[in-house]
Amino acid sequence: NTSATAASSSSDLNGKAAPDFSFKFADGTTKKLSDYRGTTVLLSFWALPQCEEMLPVLQETQKKHGESVSLVSVSLNAGSDQVKKYLSEKGFSFPTGYVDGKTAELVAGKYGLMGLPMTFIVDKTGVVRRGMLGVPKVEDISAKLAKIEAGGQ
Repeated sequence: NTSATAASSSSDLNGKAAPDFSFKFADGTTKKLSDYRGTTVLLSFWALPQCEEMLPVLQETQKKHGESVSLVSVSLNAGSDQVKKYLSEKGFSFPTGYVDGKTAELVAGKYGLMGLPMTFIVDKTGVVRRGMLGVPKVEDISAKLAKIEAGGQ
């Protein structure tokens, strides 16, 4: 059981604009992170199989905060078809974006991904407020979201 820790490289992004990038949902819809301005975003980068423990956390967070927070879950796996099949078989219904290899490399560099899963909280203005490496508890995500929604860090 991996616990989440504040990621040192993510602190480089704290207080700065979240780097924008495009991703594609299973239905073929393309979105950009900047499309979510005006709402708090929980941005999670992960890949299978190493991040399997993160998936129930994302599902529960979506269920708990789906009304007030946009979950942007991004699979960095190369084969999106296998990931889609796995998520479906396991009953995970949170929205998942997929990126190509070039975008995955770009995102890893811009976000300073030191490992996976890595999760960021981006405020309504598009500024990174928190980065977490590893698998956080839903309660910890909820507490951080509440603090940021209230105008804190």
